[in-house]
Amino acid sequence: MKEEIRKYITNYFEGCSTLEEEKALRAYFTSNDVDEELLEYQPLFSLYQQEQEVKMPADMKIILSDGKPYRPHHYRFRNWKMYAAGIAASFVLIISLYFIFNPPTHELLCENYVVVNGETICDIDIVNQYTDDVMNKIDELLNESDKILEEQGKMMKEFNISDL
Repeated sequence: MKEEIRKYITNYFEGCSTLEEEKALRAYFTSNDVDEELLEYQPLFSLYQQEQEVKMPADMKIILSDGKPYRPHHYRFRNWKMYAAGIAASFVLIISLYFIFNPPTHELLCENYVVVNGETICDIDIVNQYTDDVMNKIDELLNESDKILEEQGKMMKEFNISDL
């Protein structure tokens, strides 16, 4: 029995003991026939037994709550505010990160702009110059098409195709 108890104690201090071994240790050390070599462990295991026997006084409720009935605190409203603050902080963080990594382009900052070959130009003089260039090209194309139409009209008159 003594060797078995020593084995249980070794397992207990190594953290490998089972519940049955711990129950056996408590039962052994709370009994009156403890071996003299193992008496040094008796206070440890008898303390557990003494703690189990302690009962809460009936007036403990009054002692803890200063005469008022004890009610558990409800933190539901506080938790709601904490969640809302966390969500708001997350939105602020996401929006801030968006503007840090994607700053507003200058095309959003100017009223008139032109995109030429993928380049945004906001200077009004340059915008007017590009507009004039495009309008001149359109005029040239219209003049060329007018010439072609006039030539086709002359050809139709020569062949009297207008009677068809």
